[in-house]
Amino acid sequence: MTNHQDKLNSYLRSLSLDSSSKAKKHGNHLSSVGFDKETPKVVTDSSKLKPKKASPKPKLNSLKRLKKKTHTVHDLPTEVLVNIFKLLTPHDLMTCSCVCQRWMELAGDDLLWQPLYKRFKLPQPGRPDSVYTIHAGIKWKAAFIERCIQRRNVRLKNLLKKKDPYTTLPANIDMMLKNFGVEWNLVFIDQNDTEHVYAHSDVFKFNTSVTIRWYSLEFLSLDNIQTIGFTAKAPILFEKDGLPVPGCPQKSSLLLRFPWTGKQDKVTAVEDETLKLHIIHPGVVIATWKDGGDIAFVSVCLHKFTLMERILFGHQTRIYQHNHNKPAADDVDNRYGLHDFQCNVELRQQRALCWTERFTGLHCSKEVIKDGVVRLNLIKTEKEQEHSHLNKKLCLPWKTDVFKGVFPNICILDMTLFDEFMEPFWCVSHPVQVRKEDSSQVSMLYHGDQFNIEYSDEIGQIDCQVVRDEDQGRDLITNLSLSIKMEAINSWFSTSYS
Repeated sequence: MTNHQDKLNSYLRSLSLDSSSKAKKHGNHLSSVGFDKETPKVVTDSSKLKPKKASPKPKLNSLKRLKKKTHTVHDLPTEVLVNIFKLLTPHDLMTCSCVCQRWMELAGDDLLWQPLYKRFKLPQPGRPDSVYTIHAGIKWKAAFIERCIQRRNVRLKNLLKKKDPYTTLPANIDMMLKNFGVEWNLVFIDQNDTEHVYAHSDVFKFNTSVTIRWYSLEFLSLDNIQTIGFTAKAPILFEKDGLPVPGCPQKSSLLLRFPWTGKQDKVTAVEDETLKLHIIHPGVVIATWKDGGDIAFVSVCLHKFTLMERILFGHQTRIYQHNHNKPAADDVDNRYGLHDFQCNVELRQQRALCWTERFTGLHCSKEVIKDGVVRLNLIKTEKEQEHSHLNKKLCLPWKTDVFKGVFPNICILDMTLFDEFMEPFWCVSHPVQVRKEDSSQVSMLYHGDQFNIEYSDEIGQIDCQVVRDEDQGRDLITNLSLSIKMEAINSWFSTSYS
């Protein structure tokens, strides 16, 4: 064995030069076949042979990784997704744009919205639709949404043409507010210019006004509020039957906005056992807890005159300004602007009507104009036949998430004064106090306490007298009058009364 090993080593030594050059050329090492690197020796001792390690068994996680990858819809090529999106409705496209960044970009592609824009075009007789050549670089999705809003407004504006025979206001307002899913939001802006939005809790509709109420346990602190606003949201996509598409996008319109400083010019504070009520012009009520000062509820009264126009044509940051149809000047009628007024008056709670009446043929002569004020007497104290009973007590029930209560001697006054052309000249929807008169004043017709209701603004003043008839256990209105400033009449009718 030793002689054989010596001969083998001698032979290999003679070939070492040639073998090393070939190993370098092909990147092989003798050690890889069992030879020593420096001195090629055959390893024959079995004790020096290293046993090969057994290959480890594959782990469970490794097996999972070896499995084929599961594909999802997000792995589809862009061209395939775009072709799928072409089959969707506008509402579905807007929903897809909320999935992820990629889908938002693809679902807003002009190739999808340009044909939709053409399909929803407004009919314009005699005018060809050349929008594709005129508007280069137009954003077709935004243009489509704007076109849908225009179609909606045209259709709803036609519904507003029908007038209610009693109020002379549009007759379909309640139906539109209900069927079209109008939503009302209360917006607080804090000292850091951050918006806090609250959805309405309930809505109450009356002949000439709407009351919306919010109550929540998560209201912003009153001390941290710098601006108060109210907005309405209306859908923009409609089905063939005229009803809005469920969950479709909505357009927001600003209805009211005013700064809150805690020291408003026109604030009336009323208290009961648990709440303090702040009556803020115009028509806004904020109730705070006497213990702690947090907000309990907020309500706003909105007159129906131009309400739908403010919702449909308003802007998210600007209040819609209505162009009043003022009557033309008249040099023939020497009592122009002083006769043939019509007035609708309501006294109510937030959700129940207490009293309503319509007055026609109201007039005044130039001889009785005093101190720059025109006075219209609707109910006269001396005429008992004109006195009218109330159906309910004048009070203001309130509600929060936890508690309920009633503010006594507070109600909401709704008034609409029409001129001789049946155009709304003066509209009011505002909470008012029912103040008890001096006990020295005694009614000769009724036995009971007397109360006054007053309201005033830049157009005029409303005065109402209520008697609590203890014999019948009911309240009566014994006097109601309007005092209109001469400046307002001159501005409306283009007259020059002094």
